[in-house]
Amino acid sequence: MDFSETGAKLTRALDSLKKWTMEGYRTRGMQFSALLATLREMTDVGEKRPIIIFQTDGDEVAKLSNWPPIAGEQLRKYEYNMNDIYAEAERSRARVYTVVAGERLVGISPEEAAERAERMLKKEYVARAKIKDMWYGFKRVPNKAGKNTTGFAVPEVILKQFRMKRAERAIETLVEGQAAAVRTAELTGGWASFLEGPEQADEIYRRILADTDNRYVIGYYPTNKRMDGTLRRVRVGVRNHPEYVVRYRQGYYATPR
Repeated sequence: MDFSETGAKLTRALDSLKKWTMEGYRTRGMQFSALLATLREMTDVGEKRPIIIFQTDGDEVAKLSNWPPIAGEQLRKYEYNMNDIYAEAERSRARVYTVVAGERLVGISPEEAAERAERMLKKEYVARAKIKDMWYGFKRVPNKAGKNTTGFAVPEVILKQFRMKRAERAIETLVEGQAAAVRTAELTGGWASFLEGPEQADEIYRRILADTDNRYVIGYYPTNKRMDGTLRRVRVGVRNHPEYVVRYRQGYYATPR
């Protein structure tokens, strides 16, 4: 989908994606890739300080983190990875507000995160069961009782091991995807919210809009005068008030503007 400033054109494109999903094809989202394209192609790093609202469940993180494939997986090779996305976020002057769809899986114990992730997967399986189908590869194929849609017999013990590995990978993807989405926002001085139910949407976006009206620009003269393109880390706090939380860009690249 190309970038567009026309609302009607965007609506038609989104409707077509919904039609493809319901009638034939399903793939994982590419929200991180879309964010990278936005940072590179739609922001003017020299003149503007744009706001980006980034809504994602983070499931592209497995493809962008060079995880080893499990049985049956054929992972697409990318020319970029999560480190490139982090670097582009820091290089830009954009502030990213992440809206994570789903229950919060970060900032809690690993055991609780795994439990919540498993619950989220079960809800997804129930939703798929309602339309009585299964997904094989990229093509949606009706699940016909009594037929082996793979075309060959697979021992039950192998299927059980495969399902276990897929479940473990799915849980890992959910947890690490949220962590990556949160980190992307924090690197730019933004923050992440968790959209656990549709009734929370109004409040989340209201907070984002309010925050955009309460930003300050702080400048300083660095002791290192070299414009060598390296990443410089910064730290901002309120003197004598360690309990205050200040959200800010955590670094910048020392390049001439």
